[in-house]
Amino acid sequence: MHSAQVHNPQDSAWYTDSGASHHIASDSTILTDGAQYTGSDQVHLGNGTGLTISSVGSHRLNSSLTLHNVLHVPSSLKNLFSVSLLTTDHNCNVTFDSNGFVVQETNSDRVLLRGQLRNGLYVVDHASSPLCLLLVVSAFSFWHQRLGHPSSE
Repeated sequence: MHSAQVHNPQDSAWYTDSGASHHIASDSTILTDGAQYTGSDQVHLGNGTGLTISSVGSHRLNSSLTLHNVLHVPSSLKNLFSVSLLTTDHNCNVTFDSNGFVVQETNSDRVLLRGQLRNGLYVVDHASSPLCLLLVVSAFSFWHQRLGHPSSE
């Protein structure tokens, strides 16, 4: 008898969930200030299935936003952040459109986070987030032209 096992690599992206009451992380190593969860509550999916909560901690989405009281649910396949908790905890607005979403401070409209629409889901992918990119250009001619110098002398 032959058997096959499907390996799903860990998805490090964070997905918005407008129906979630809590933030959920699938990997405990991304949480800071983690503590063992001792309660008996479970996370319930739309079909009624209950998933076990292992620990609770925080996760920093970027330099402006930290998710608090994130539930570590090992059997979850995705990291989810609750839109309602995010807007309540950070006094911000979330605007969705056909390209993605933007999180802005309510009082100043300062952009705190941007995400994209991918395969029908609104996602923040740390690897492609513009807040996490570093551009290094060291060519002399590039900077010389960029700074508007007409001659290299």
